[in-house]
Amino acid sequence: MKRRITEDDYLRANRRASRNEEIAAHGHPVGVRRIHRSKKQYDRKKMKAGLKSLPDFYPPILSRQSQSAILSVLGRRK
Repeated sequence: MKRRITEDDYLRANRRASRNEEIAAHGHPVGVRRIHRSKKQYDRKKMKAGLKSLPDFYPPILSRQSQSAILSVLGRRK
């Protein structure tokens, strides 16, 4: 008994082939139907994740003049 190729089989085969070509071209599947998130939108989860990657303290980068001005205000002249 011969099996007939239905329209669903045809569509499924084309989708599978297209996906394999996409993975071969880009190295990973590309999300076409994914929802675009605005960069301007407030996103607390991303903000908190970004803060975790930063160190707790950044040492200030000061020039010689600004260092001497700060030391003179504190009363410790060089």
